Amino acid sequence: MKITNIAAMLIALAMMSCSKEDPRSQVCTFVDNPEAGEGAISHREANLIADCDDNPITDIEELTKVFDGTAWTLDGFGHGWFFEVNKPCITIDFSGAEVSVKYIDSQRDTVTSHTWEIEQNNGSLGLRLEPPMYEVHMTNFSSDIMYHNGTPYDGNLYIYTKLD
Repeated sequence: MKITNIAAMLIALAMMSCSKEDPRSQVCTFVDNPEAGEGAISHREANLIADCDDNPITDIEELTKVFDGTAWTLDGFGHGWFFEVNKPCITIDFSGAEVSVKYIDSQRDTVTSHTWEIEQNNGSLGLRLEPPMYEVHMTNFSSDIMYHNGTPYDGNLYIYTKLD
């Protein structure tokens, strides 16, 4: 009887230790392979933009609620000048009035902390970080996608999706 109780306790303990992985702990692996051509904008990335544009958030309060306590990852990337570049690994973690940005590419591997706010300019919303960070300057938002397309001005395209 004691062996049965011990076995049952061990099974219960093993089951309790299993938990869903926190998406914030996901590791983005940067692979330096310029031949992959990740700087070109794909059909998948164009579809993410279309999905975001089809369901835009235009209210500051609603967008603030979308960000509160969420994590986002760079899901799409387009380079304004060269296709032979790699998509960096970027994870954004909103927590209250602060945001943490983990950035990895062939030249940097860093985590920075910022304050954030949503600003309205000529009827459009924008995500503003202090200190500023170009890779996180977003101007288009839906509940689970945000992006900024700077390619018409020789900048880059960054598309982020919300982690579950």
